[in-house]
Order: sequence, then C-alpha cells, then structure tokens
Amino acid sequence: MRSQAALFASLAFLGLGLASAPARAGNDSIVTLGVGSHTVVSQVGGVAGSPSAVIGGQGATLRLRALYLLGVELSYQWTSAPGVDSVNVPKPVFQLSALIYPYTSQRISVFVLAGLGGTSFVDAFSLGGTTTSYHGGLGLEVGITRHWIVAADGRINLPGYALVMTRVDPNAILMQGTSAVTRYYNADSFQINLGIRYYL
Repeated sequence: MRSQAALFASLAFLGLGLASAPARAGNDSIVTLGVGSHTVVSQVGGVAGSPSAVIGGQGATLRLRALYLLGVELSYQWTSAPGVDSVNVPKPVFQLSALIYPYTSQRISVFVLAGLGGTSFVDAFSLGGTTTSYHGGLGLEVGITRHWIVAADGRINLPGYALVMTRVDPNAILMQGTSAVTRYYNADSFQINLGIRYYL
C-alpha cells in the first residue's frame, strides 16, 4: 500500500509540475535550436514481387525553429533495410524537412512537415538523386520542462521521380498512360518517430 501511495503521489507531483512549468523555449523564442534522439519504426513497400518489410532503429535530429511558426530539420536514421532494388522507397538514412507549426500553446505544438530524403547525404539535398525520396507528415511536441520536450510524428515516404523513371518502361507509359508512373506513389512506405528533444 505504501508503495502504491508513493507512486500515486509521485505521478500527481509530476502532473502538477508539468501543468505549472513555464512555456518551453521552442514556443517563446524567435529563434531556437533543438537536438534530439528518437526511435523509428518504418514499413517499406516492396517492388518487383518483393514483400513489404517492417524495420526499426534509432535516429538523431537537429531542428531549427524560427519566427514561432517555421522550422527546418535534418535527421539521421540508424536502421537496416532491404536492398534498393527490392523496395519502392530506398531507406531514407538522411531526411531534410521544412516545418510549419499551425498550432502552439504553452505546452503543446502541432506541426506539419514535408521534404526530401536519401540513403546518402547528397541525395537528401537533391531532387534528382538516385535514392532521393519525398516525405510528408504530421507531428506533435509536448513540453516537459522549459527546454525538454517529447515528440512524435508520422511520415509517408514516396520515391523520387528520377528513381521511378528508371523503373518505368517508356512503352508502358504509351500503353498505360500515367498509371505506369503513379502506381509507385502510394502509402505502402511510412515511418513513425517517437523521441525526446532539447531546445537551447
């Protein structure tokens, strides 16, 4: 009973602390930099008869917020994945994202993001890289203290146009039209990130 009472008291104390803590730096600074770590779970869709695969790993992020509503993020994922030829979207080891925060409060921030990814650093900054991919999604940040937050987001990953065109037979475009290309753009490849971040 004593241990249960102590646990309840600790949770209540933590809840009161979170409710009364001041606004975190990410919400009340014109410019702020955040460094974080996250766990990532991804599904990668297969091509050419290859099955989809679920992979997991760890990642690191560097996020810059500016003017309260805007942001940019560079992330890196330590994950294993099937070979490039067997997946619709090559594993985005690096991702570069632009962010907009449509809602922020003292405790919670909601953001939307979109950007580029690639298995190499160069492809994450190129529209025409051999492993370039596109992504978009929605996320949430919850302030724990003035500097620490818990964050979660979900992203759909899509193959880059240059990669798709290497897989499409020109004759297929003549016979099938745009469906020969658009069939590669689906929701089979996605990732979910959950982690913590420290804003300076």
